[in-house]
Amino acid sequence: MPHHLVALALLSAVATAGASTVLPASPQVRAPGPPGARWAAPGAGAPRPEAALAPAPAPVTGAPGAGAPGAGAPSSGAEVAGGDAPQPGSRAPGPSASTSVATTTSSPAAPVPAGGAPTPAPGPAGPSGPSVSICVGGTRFCVGGSVFIPYGASFYSSTARAGIQSDPAGAVALARTQHLNTVRVVNWLSHNLQAQYSTPLAQATSDQFWTVADTFVADAEHAGLHAWLDLSDFKNLLLDTCTDPYAAPQYPAWDAYVRFAAQRVNPRTGLAYGRDPDILWVGFSGEPYPPGTWGPGPNPAGWPAACPSALTYTTAELTAFFAHVEATWKRYSATLTMAGGLGYLNEANNGIDYRSIFANPDNDICGFKTYGGMEAWLATGTAFCATSLHKPSVNVEWGYQQTIGDAARAADFQAQFDNNAAAGIAANFYWNAGYQVSPTGYDVDDATLCPLTVATIIRNAPG
Repeated sequence: MPHHLVALALLSAVATAGASTVLPASPQVRAPGPPGARWAAPGAGAPRPEAALAPAPAPVTGAPGAGAPGAGAPSSGAEVAGGDAPQPGSRAPGPSASTSVATTTSSPAAPVPAGGAPTPAPGPAGPSGPSVSICVGGTRFCVGGSVFIPYGASFYSSTARAGIQSDPAGAVALARTQHLNTVRVVNWLSHNLQAQYSTPLAQATSDQFWTVADTFVADAEHAGLHAWLDLSDFKNLLLDTCTDPYAAPQYPAWDAYVRFAAQRVNPRTGLAYGRDPDILWVGFSGEPYPPGTWGPGPNPAGWPAACPSALTYTTAELTAFFAHVEATWKRYSATLTMAGGLGYLNEANNGIDYRSIFANPDNDICGFKTYGGMEAWLATGTAFCATSLHKPSVNVEWGYQQTIGDAARAADFQAQFDNNAAAGIAANFYWNAGYQVSPTGYDVDDATLCPLTVATIIRNAPG
């Protein structure tokens, strides 16, 4: 997310040690189904939860990365998300939308063990497995036997007009205007522990916040869109309470949170999140800062300056964390998993062992974020995932501030799309779709604010 820009100058001093062809896709947006047993019509059913929530984030005016999401630049991966977008035009000819290809899916979920985690009330069993599979030698996604290119954005609530918290239906309408086919479900949890909750886990499993995600996912699916579930918000909530989110003593809290997320039944769809076929994958802890020591005092790693001690974690601890949470998810769901997106991999001695993190057998997808030097580095990571692991790569997030102007942003978006295609990226997501007007904001609207950038997004839409 954008906050990484503030940190780049600090990384080398503080952190410790260390092109494939895009195939044409099947039709990318399903026709909306009529409201009925599967979906409540948008806005129907239980009232929207905005009033019950802590106030939605106010329009950002601060510098990216400063505390809570601000200035249109929330932290990434559920931290304060950022955006990434795919680029069109450079996809080489491949199988047509009707071409059937051999696919593989993750193994069926094992029985749910008893005890330990908060368990939502039982709901419908739901479908036996996810609708998406990994295909084309492990480098692409397929739906219904045809290549599918997930293409979307984050919808951080920078204004009341559209956002995962402020107006889910408005966010979905904006996604359709931009010809997106998938929404990133992130930033529905507050990153600050609120007074009514005794622990980060109690807040992270509260209906007060999950009702927001329920509504957003249901509205997106009703509109014919897919979604992916980014569980990174919990990492930020732990950081806010001066708790190392990657330390083994926090595994029980992560186990409970992951189990809750997989088993929670969305009352708007009637399906558990871990069994909803329109949720393409689940992601964990986007954009972790390089291992090392951060704080005490001001630092860019999301560790509050007021914490009495520093945040310290190692390469081994970060690698083990991803392996643990992904193995936990696999106990409850067959939905695909993704570590990250990871950033900072272009930095010397970044200490993030992306090869081991992505090679973990419980990790299905390689996730990247391409701010700064990560854009030029991207092909290094995707080549490793495609050739050594036979796993698809997703550009989870990238974006540009409004201050550079619409023409420059459109050109930068196109350069990201082209770079993604050259690197063999299988799915693209930018930061952030919304209506905020701010020089330091990242929002892309319905073409009123930035018509050239919106035209670029539409032109690059798959299918």
